[in-house]
Amino acid sequence: MYWQGEKGLKMQRIKMSNIKLFDAYTAEIFKILYENFPVCKDIKPHEIVNRIEVKYKERPIGDIPMIERQICSSALHWLRDNNLISVYAPSKKTFSTSDDVSMDELFTCVVLTAKGLAVLKQVPQSLQTGVSLGEEISDAVKKGMLNKASELVGVALGGMLMGGGA
Repeated sequence: MYWQGEKGLKMQRIKMSNIKLFDAYTAEIFKILYENFPVCKDIKPHEIVNRIEVKYKERPIGDIPMIERQICSSALHWLRDNNLISVYAPSKKTFSTSDDVSMDELFTCVVLTAKGLAVLKQVPQSLQTGVSLGEEISDAVKKGMLNKASELVGVALGGMLMGGGA
């Protein structure tokens, strides 16, 4: 599959694994929620996908592969189900499987839970920066450092799953 580059050049699309997409989308979600805490935000999966895949620039919803919207939507559901975020209204339709994700899905009034905020406020010794994971993730996303942001999401979620400090 090819996409049109900025100067009209054909560029080959790089396929990312589901885990890498999950980490990238989760980093963007954490950035938004951490920077806006305690204010809730409406989140549309297709907008998160567009932000992460800047090489596509702004694409109409129909141009975003369905699997990417499904992974992003499923990441939001996973974060909610693991008590990292709270969602006032999960979607415009009932969510039963990843195949049941609508193209115009909207997560209304999403905010970090106390657990999610605690995970992002951690300052792991491994980072040696003295800065919280939330700040590190936010900074990496802003700078377009997708691999770094994804790695930090792994540290954050790994610390949560291990029961505390990252």
